[in-house]
Amino acid sequence: LHEQGHWKPAELLYRRSLLLAPRRTDALIAYGNILQEYRKNMAFSDSMYRRALAINETCTEAMYQRGRLLYLRLHDLQGAERCFEQTLDQDPNHALAMASLGVVIQDAYNLSDAAEALLQQSIALNETAEGLASYALFLLK
Repeated sequence: LHEQGHWKPAELLYRRSLLLAPRRTDALIAYGNILQEYRKNMAFSDSMYRRALAINETCTEAMYQRGRLLYLRLHDLQGAERCFEQTLDQDPNHALAMASLGVVIQDAYNLSDAAEALLQQSIALNETAEGLASYALFLLK
């Protein structure tokens, strides 16, 4: 439902799911995504990702989504950088975390060579629309 744009019924289902099974990290992450994208409640979204990480500190998807929140919504470059690095520590082939880290490194430190290397490596691992768009934006700067 969530991916199909039916976020209100999806939100209700995730909330109900979490009442029945509060330790489901997938539901916490998905609910956090809804809170971020549709409800624009960044603090509550962050709390969902943190809860997922408290349950499973190696949950790469929770760490990656938290990094996206910190970078895109809260403009916390250092926090986002830590999240993306921790995601890559757990999964060195996480292409989206790699691309996101490249963008953060460029924005935070203006290290073009390092950022470009990460963006190219992420595309080589998995050619996603997000990775390609990140690289295109990098090239425009």
